[in-house]
Amino acid sequence: MPCILWLESALPSANLLENIKLTPCKVIEKGSVVVTQAGTRSYEQTLIGYDVSKADFTEIKKQIEDAVLFFEDNEKQLDVIFSRDTLQARIDFGFYTTFVDQKIVVQHDSFPHQLLAQLGRYKIDLDLSQFWYGGNQDLASI
Repeated sequence: MPCILWLESALPSANLLENIKLTPCKVIEKGSVVVTQAGTRSYEQTLIGYDVSKADFTEIKKQIEDAVLFFEDNEKQLDVIFSRDTLQARIDFGFYTTFVDQKIVVQHDSFPHQLLAQLGRYKIDLDLSQFWYGGNQDLASI
C-alpha cells in the first residue's frame, strides 16, 4: 500500500472510529508492542491507517490522482474524523526513486493545489517515502 493516510491520537480506536464508515487498513492501539524487522516497537499513541491509493510504488502520479479523489469522495467522513482536536495526521506517499543510474539527474514530482488545499484544511502533514528500486520490473517503466 504505497499511499496511506495515518491518524494518531491518545484516544482508543473505538472512540476515533465511532460513526465513521471508512474502513481502516491498519489499527494499532496505544500501548501495543509490535515486533518489526528492526526489533520491537511500543506505540505511545493509537495509530489508524487508511488506504488512499493502491497504485504501485512505480506510479507516484497515479497515487497523487487517487489521493485527490479520496479526499473528494470522503469529504463528509473526513470532516467527522478531523472534527476531533486530539488528532495528528500525515499522508505518506511511498514510491521508488528514479535515481537508478547516472543518466538520471533529477526526479520531479508535483502535488496539485487541490490535494494541498485538502491537506491544509485538515492539518495533514505530507510525507514522501522514497525507496531504492530492487525489483524485477523493467527500469524504463519507473
